[in-house]
Amino acid sequence: MKETTHRIEFGDFQTPLSLAHDVCDLLLKEGVNPDFIVEPTCGLGAFLIAAQEKFPCAQGIYGFELNPSYVAAFREQALPILTKSVNCMTQNFFTVNWAAYLECQTPGKLLILGNLPWVTNSELGQLGSDNLPRKHNFQAHVGLAALTGAANFDISESMLMTLAQALKNRSAHLALLVKTAVARKFLKTVRSQQLAVSTAYLAKIDTKLHFNANVDACLLYIQFVNQPTAQLTAYVVYESLDKTTGKTVVMQDDGVIADWNVYQKFSYALGTSPQKWRSGIKHDAALLMELKRQSDGTFLNGLGEQIEIEQTYLYPMLKGSEVANAKPWTNRWMLVPQQFCGENTAHIESIAPKTWQYLTRHSMVFENRKSRIYRNKPQFSVFGVGDYTFKPWRIAICGMYKKLAFHLLGPTNGKPFVFDDTVYYIAFDKQAEAQRVLACLSSDVGSSVLSSLIFWEDKRPIKTALLNRFDWSLVDKSLSAATEQHVFEFA
Repeated sequence: MKETTHRIEFGDFQTPLSLAHDVCDLLLKEGVNPDFIVEPTCGLGAFLIAAQEKFPCAQGIYGFELNPSYVAAFREQALPILTKSVNCMTQNFFTVNWAAYLECQTPGKLLILGNLPWVTNSELGQLGSDNLPRKHNFQAHVGLAALTGAANFDISESMLMTLAQALKNRSAHLALLVKTAVARKFLKTVRSQQLAVSTAYLAKIDTKLHFNANVDACLLYIQFVNQPTAQLTAYVVYESLDKTTGKTVVMQDDGVIADWNVYQKFSYALGTSPQKWRSGIKHDAALLMELKRQSDGTFLNGLGEQIEIEQTYLYPMLKGSEVANAKPWTNRWMLVPQQFCGENTAHIESIAPKTWQYLTRHSMVFENRKSRIYRNKPQFSVFGVGDYTFKPWRIAICGMYKKLAFHLLGPTNGKPFVFDDTVYYIAFDKQAEAQRVLACLSSDVGSSVLSSLIFWEDKRPIKTALLNRFDWSLVDKSLSAATEQHVFEFA
């Protein structure tokens, strides 16, 4: 357990020497010939060894590592093959003044090389780790996104931004192993901050082979230049380090295009969705709010309590996995105490007294919810409710699955389905209108143009920001609405 915790805390995926050699070989093919090489988180030093072998003319090769036992192990094991140009030191990345260090110690052609930690700030926070950057909203999230999961970030994101700022107004190469999603977000930031970059690409790596890990990671290669007018607008994502196959990603002011060639063919269908896509209900109290109906009419909650409450505030519920895989409804219900966000819940006591007693009996669970979105809100508040929640027909898709699978759901037991917050949906009063829209979404045009915007390696590849860009009213009006096979029948 201690070893696992240590690996998580330091994002500890040590680079095998063979992979370090492959990366250096690729850089040589790119014409990279540095005077100085810096590895900001060198671990056991595979990149330091490979760099010394592949770049023998480098004047200095410097490694920084937080873990002193790794530094000691590197010095002991690599001492026989090291030259004076290699220096490995114990140092916390976040205490280094990188701009000053690089300016003073690496005056020539510079290569930043290595493997950054694969861990998020929230994971470190749960471990009580101090291996964290100074806390600030460096991603510039606003509103709800700044208070919830969108503000979580990989530590390597902060490290990359620190290095990028240190490389301003300087020509340098950066080649680092990072999560693919991190690399993409970083390149988007490079563009938004107008950093001077002439070339960039991602080359995916086989993490199962090299690290025995199921992580989507890549080599991030960037060439910084001392030319203020050079700005990054596109890059290629290669399927491997051999760079034989890849897709061009284009960054525009209104979003990032995952597959430029497909996008160009179908972009006429992009604009603004005629209806805003909504996420399912967020309550952070699944043990109490999600209930299974028993044969005797009572309900069982996640605590194992058998309760008897009114049907007034209960709605049939589907989880994201059930939506994605079109699984039959399992008689799961969600307690929805509000009709709109911010609604006062005190009236529940008179309308549904058993429900009120149940909620108040567990009031501490609601009061102890950690998310700041519940602060200063009415008792038992939830998020993701409005008039759209209670319309009878909805088209739904799960954001967590790597497939575009839209499903049309009608009401059951006289009530519309509700979802957890991994599901996105649009709602309709009439079945015929919902079927027409489903036909547009499921058409070749809809599937293609949405796929051109999606990065499938993301943990949640399908996002409302993407769905809201598809204007189904622009799709051929002659599309058939005969999509009854997509309708869930649970009545």
